[in-house]
Amino acid sequence: MAGSMLLVACLALGSSHYAIQYWPQLHGPKNRYLTWLNLQSEYDAPTVTEPVNLSPISKPAIPNQRESLEDRVAQLIITKNSNIEKHFPGGVLLTKQDTRKGHLFGKHPSYDPERTQAAVEDILEKAKAMKKRVLIFDEGEGGFVMRVGTLPAAFDIGNYYQNNVIAGTLTDRVTPSANKSQRAQEVYKLFDEYAKELRSRGVDVVLGPVLDVIWRNQSKNIITRDNRSFGYKHSTVREIAELYINAMHKYGVKVIGKHFLGIGIPKEGDIHEEEVGQTKRIIPRVWAMNLYKRFRNDLDGVLVTHLTNPSDNGTPYSVSQRSLDALTKPTYADGTRRGVNFNGLVIVDDLSMKALLRYVERKNLNPRESRLLSGCTTSEAKAAVLTMDAGAHVVIALSADTDAIVKGVTHAYHADRGFKVKAENALMHYNDFASK
Repeated sequence: MAGSMLLVACLALGSSHYAIQYWPQLHGPKNRYLTWLNLQSEYDAPTVTEPVNLSPISKPAIPNQRESLEDRVAQLIITKNSNIEKHFPGGVLLTKQDTRKGHLFGKHPSYDPERTQAAVEDILEKAKAMKKRVLIFDEGEGGFVMRVGTLPAAFDIGNYYQNNVIAGTLTDRVTPSANKSQRAQEVYKLFDEYAKELRSRGVDVVLGPVLDVIWRNQSKNIITRDNRSFGYKHSTVREIAELYINAMHKYGVKVIGKHFLGIGIPKEGDIHEEEVGQTKRIIPRVWAMNLYKRFRNDLDGVLVTHLTNPSDNGTPYSVSQRSLDALTKPTYADGTRRGVNFNGLVIVDDLSMKALLRYVERKNLNPRESRLLSGCTTSEAKAAVLTMDAGAHVVIALSADTDAIVKGVTHAYHADRGFKVKAENALMHYNDFASK
């Protein structure tokens, strides 16, 4: 009996090791319920690299044969490799499963360049076979939102840059210095190493830098919780973001500033799971707008969040024409305030976030909106149409039915001349973005 129980335990442990190695996203549940397993201290931070010596990826030239409207519309979707369906997307976002190796007895997965390159090559082979251009995206944050590379957490970088404090994920990565200019050089080296690794593994675009400025004593804020902001001061975030952008552009990697307009401002809430309202205070929102104005000519794109806009009856930024006009036009519709006047690509955060879906599911539609959405069979498809009608160009759809989104957008294209103009404008912006 004892021998049988030992055999069962060994088999369970072996299967758990295999599962976590190949599905590193299982670290979350494991850390919540089996914390006693975290025995390998080298994996206490997500900044460990598997020792692999690889040559930079050689990316094939891929034609972009998208003659049907459906194939053209599919370019406006970013999804993950495992979610590619009939219509080939314009972008694929790398996941933990594509880039990280899990460890049963470690707290965090490690970065695996070999796995990353294999995943990118698989995506490119599919694109080549379909004769469809595709861009490879990475989360772009590092730290505890880690995919490619071993970039330390944004807050650790900011704390060093501003205060000469070396801690957390930044330990042993930089040299202490009382001279801020020297610390800036050290931070730039971190970004340079990361950008070089992105380019070597075939990444075209990063969803970064994070332009959110956090507020002290707000530990329940999603940006604060995972150390995803460079700090408490707008000047600090601005200066570090400039270093980040310069490093990415040096290697030809496109940058997407996020999260418009300021996830770091609310006291608490997780837009992945619930509706979260932006603060009604004017000053924090004005400062956030000013950051985007500062970088409007440097960013290749902007990622728009699903926070609800108090200036637009609680409509999420992602489906608020008022908000998207403020981002993309010189002035607000009423002409009373200056907008960002951003002319790059406008991307909407993942359509499956509960903050957006709950709004879409309860929305009272006017006759025009009912006509636009009449071809949609899923809530995510409805959300995609509403975001594009508000002025967005591209949507992230990591787990949604992308074919249903293509079908819904195509129907709206034929159903309404105004929407057709907006969809063509989105396609123009995407093609300009992809061709840079």
